[in-house]
Amino acid sequence: MPALSSHPIADLPVTWLRDNCPCAQCRDPRSGQKLFQIDSLPDGLRVATVAVAETDGQPTVEVV
Repeated sequence: MPALSSHPIADLPVTWLRDNCPCAQCRDPRSGQKLFQIDSLPDGLRVATVAVAETDGQPTVEVV
């Protein structure tokens, strides 16, 4: 796994990453509607890990 500072994800704002998370805990799987409000995100939000993987033959990135 590349260091976060050398990964393109490092250039994106953490709030934007969190607000655009597509997982089922963050978005309704049927409608895609967010299940949280951006103004409810905690201060000091930061990226813990970035993992590069492959899903269905396509490159994916998991950001925690």
